[in-house]
Amino acid sequence: MDVSTQDAAVVFSLVDAMGAGACCLTPDGTIVSLSSGFAVLAGLDPDTTLGHITAHLRELPPLDSLPARANESGPVVRRVGRDGIARELAPIWICASSSSAQSWLMLVDRSSLARFERRQARLDRDIQDLRAELEVRARNPERGIVRGMRDLAGRLDDAASRARRYGHALSVLRVAIELEVDGSVEDELLSCIRGVDDVGRVGEDGYAVLLPHTDLKGGKVVAERIRKRLDASDARSVAVGVAQLLGKESPAALVARADDACGRAREDGGGILLAVDVL
Repeated sequence: MDVSTQDAAVVFSLVDAMGAGACCLTPDGTIVSLSSGFAVLAGLDPDTTLGHITAHLRELPPLDSLPARANESGPVVRRVGRDGIARELAPIWICASSSSAQSWLMLVDRSSLARFERRQARLDRDIQDLRAELEVRARNPERGIVRGMRDLAGRLDDAASRARRYGHALSVLRVAIELEVDGSVEDELLSCIRGVDDVGRVGEDGYAVLLPHTDLKGGKVVAERIRKRLDASDARSVAVGVAQLLGKESPAALVARADDACGRAREDGGGILLAVDVL
């Protein structure tokens, strides 16, 4: 490409404005002129004495092996630019049609694309790991646990603090169960609650269920689900008391109200009783 100095300056300006850099080479690879963008990307000093291109870019592949367009499969040259920024540069060689004419070498900054591709690759790996974990959980679902009352009391204190701080509802169920025969209904009970809920054992035949983000009406829905599930098991009777945290009520008072409602429901032969006391 035989161009005038004025034309070369225009080309250099356009290339630099697009985040790349260009230099003009003779057939033997000697640099005739270069743009400021090329100097910055290649890490060359402003007063660099022009010479053969490989003297400045030793890692550059042979010119005749370079593509004429930037593409994903092309070679990459990693350089720390004159501004101190490490980049991944895609070299492009635009060969002149005549062997005696000059050719162009361009460096295209593909660092942003490279970072995006690496980030996308990491995300793809994370997604694959999550899918594998979900498949494992689907094959071997994690069973919930019935906590001791000390553990549940600590969780209730934390839940009550969050409920007051953020203004969301909190309810507690007190469940009393009489079984026809000796056994356990813990699996049935755990199947009726969400992952954010907690269950604790109270005595030999009782449980307390902690329901964050649940008001009295929602607590009754859960209680009905529990009663229906346990009625289909070996339970002779199921009594449930439901209470919602009110104002500055203490967690202990909340449990006491649910326990009182459960006791009255039990005296009536079972069923669900809502504690609607107003402080």
